[in-house]
Amino acid sequence: ISPSNIVLFGDSAGGHLAITLVLALRDAGKLPRPKAMVLVSPWTDLREHFLENDPRLQYDVLVGGVPVREWLVGAAGAALEARVTEPLLSPALANLTGLPPMLIMSGELEAMGSQIEEFVRVVKEHAVAVQHHVGPEMFHNYVMFKNTGAVPQ
Repeated sequence: ISPSNIVLFGDSAGGHLAITLVLALRDAGKLPRPKAMVLVSPWTDLREHFLENDPRLQYDVLVGGVPVREWLVGAAGAALEARVTEPLLSPALANLTGLPPMLIMSGELEAMGSQIEEFVRVVKEHAVAVQHHVGPEMFHNYVMFKNTGAVPQ
């Protein structure tokens, strides 16, 4: 399959993996990259101020009330803590030039809403085409729940 026919998709932590995969492909040199990326509620910044201080955390029915940063970073301990500003751990801090166009979807009540909004700003700053769709009154990863009854039709 030609990379020009591939759209890379990732949701939540998988969105983070999709971004960092494309960064690694770009940095490797002549490796082809996908045509586009679709990211749903992507984790983009592991720094504390984006994971614990978003006022929307209390409204997010999927991850609200969960100590998100402790859950994500705590398991890996101090080794990861010391590296949260590295671009492959916090791609919002990376040079995003040359990445393929992105469609990013997040919920209005998204627990990681602030970091996603900041990532969209950084993507635009690096002249990468991006569309950001915010689901009204929706939560983290809401797109994946469309047919479960958790999301109104």
